[in-house]
Amino acid sequence: MGFSLEDIKKIVDENSFTIHEKLFKQKFDELKIINKSIYKKYTAIESWLQLIIEADLIKKNDITQVSVKYLEPSEFCYMEQNFSYNYKEVIINIDFTNYMESLSNEVAGVILLNFPSLKSRLEQRKTQVTIMQKPILKVTPETKTKSFGGQIFASCYHIGPHETLLTAYHKIYDWASKNNYSCADEAYERFVIDYWTTQNPDYFITEILIKIEKIDFSTPDPLF
Repeated sequence: MGFSLEDIKKIVDENSFTIHEKLFKQKFDELKIINKSIYKKYTAIESWLQLIIEADLIKKNDITQVSVKYLEPSEFCYMEQNFSYNYKEVIINIDFTNYMESLSNEVAGVILLNFPSLKSRLEQRKTQVTIMQKPILKVTPETKTKSFGGQIFASCYHIGPHETLLTAYHKIYDWASKNNYSCADEAYERFVIDYWTTQNPDYFITEILIKIEKIDFSTPDPLF
């Protein structure tokens, strides 16, 4: 159980349970701290490993075509920031890290960037974005969280620098037009492999996600 020989001697030599309770409570508190530390490391490594496995499959199979996927809803911590397309600054985000530390929490796993205006993103205008990431520990009431998922998305992986991400957006638009889907006026960029894993932009893998809805041509146009 991790007791020292000196502690064990105190326990077996003591005729009352006072020293037992003190030493066991002390050990219990120590293990709680260790357990929390191990849990944070385990969660961070597991999340990162899943991204590496995903990236390896995408790269090996050259999966860069549009697909439809349903994403399970999950809660993300978030922070709104001004964005001028400096991806390194928003991905290695000191302000977001400091914010989570101020709440005695940390984030791990994939980073999501939400563009509230798809038009602004396509025109590459400076805009306000929302950076999102999953918390490792249970959030406190004052933590800002938002749900993501629970809907159908058009997905397109992009392999290469962030400066060329627009090619994936155009693929989604072309696909949606050919398959009678309408696209929501917002977009998500999901950074599978980024500056946290490699400094070579040719190895970056980013998933573009846009909510879609099938156009129902059987519904009468209200104008007619």
